[in-house]
Amino acid sequence: QTSYKKIGPFMLDMAAEGLIQLGASKDGKDKCATLSGIVKNHPDLVAFKKKWKAENGAMTSSEGKATKKAVVDLFIVPRHIADILQLDKDEVMAVNAKTEERKGTGFLTKKECNAIIENYIDREELKDPKGKGKVLVNGPLCDAIYRVSKKNKTQDQQQEYPTSVKRKDLIEKFFNKMEKGHALVEMPGSRIVKIGRGAPPSVDIEVENRQGNKRKFLTRIRGMEEYGID
Repeated sequence: QTSYKKIGPFMLDMAAEGLIQLGASKDGKDKCATLSGIVKNHPDLVAFKKKWKAENGAMTSSEGKATKKAVVDLFIVPRHIADILQLDKDEVMAVNAKTEERKGTGFLTKKECNAIIENYIDREELKDPKGKGKVLVNGPLCDAIYRVSKKNKTQDQQQEYPTSVKRKDLIEKFFNKMEKGHALVEMPGSRIVKIGRGAPPSVDIEVENRQGNKRKFLTRIRGMEEYGID
């Protein structure tokens, strides 16, 4: 409930009380065209902040911890790469994932995906004895990561493939070959709310200019419902 019918008079009153600082329009006609500053150390704001923290703290302690959501990148090993490298099926399918929602789905965290290629390097004994921090590229690894497919290869193209590469370059190349996935995770607790292939859904923000007696802007936000925000 408020006695102010428009935002302008409200802003002017707040400025008069010393809570905010306003900037006038270029022609000087609109005295509250912009909000140029907030006086954070104003006694009223300090008191409100303390009161809000006290009430919010009591609410979270009675109803449980406050939660927040985060988007986590996931990775999927393509089937042909898993077959060429003869990777462990349980590792590829995330059978031992920490969260129940990912177990057996093939959605891997960055750490789990990195472990797969590291385990392959160790299994095949690909550490290059002649180069520090380098690994040898065997036939299957070359076919899975470096070889150009017939579809993308031009008729006269002759491709030279590496026999030894930097470990970090090989791992980066491996990740580039992975299919992308994502998960919406609720924290604390790391509970997966939603999981899917591809990039996370985008959130579109559109600012519409509405002309009238006074210049007004309308902001539209689309896609927040994908993240559990109405």
